[in-house]
Amino acid sequence: MRKSSLYTALLLLLTWTASFAQPSKPSKPNTDTIRCFGITNLRVIAEKFADGDRCEALLQNSNAKIAVRDSMLVLKDKELSLQSSEIVLQRSIIGNKDKEIQSVTAKFDDEVKRHKWTKLGWAGTSIVLSAVIVIGLFN
Repeated sequence: MRKSSLYTALLLLLTWTASFAQPSKPSKPNTDTIRCFGITNLRVIAEKFADGDRCEALLQNSNAKIAVRDSMLVLKDKELSLQSSEIVLQRSIIGNKDKEIQSVTAKFDDEVKRHKWTKLGWAGTSIVLSAVIVIGLFN
């Protein structure tokens, strides 16, 4: 509202000035010239000023949108870097878990073998003791 009233005042001022202005043909070759504008010319100039303000507002709006998108891109980049570091940590945890599983499996296999040998040892000892007892009883 304020801008439109400013433009209206400017247009009226230019209209009044145009009626008192000097003609565009100089009387002397080296003198300053003032161009007279008619009402239609003044309207075209006022419309161009209004278009310029509208374009300026659109430019500021576009710059604000670009700033928001740039900040979103920065946040997305940070999020991606955090996710990639998380993936690296998860892979190292999985690798450590696999190594630990292999270690536990190897220990379990060793324990199974030792258990078999222990059973075999107890069975052999039982047979030998049984044989000694049987021989001792019959002797």
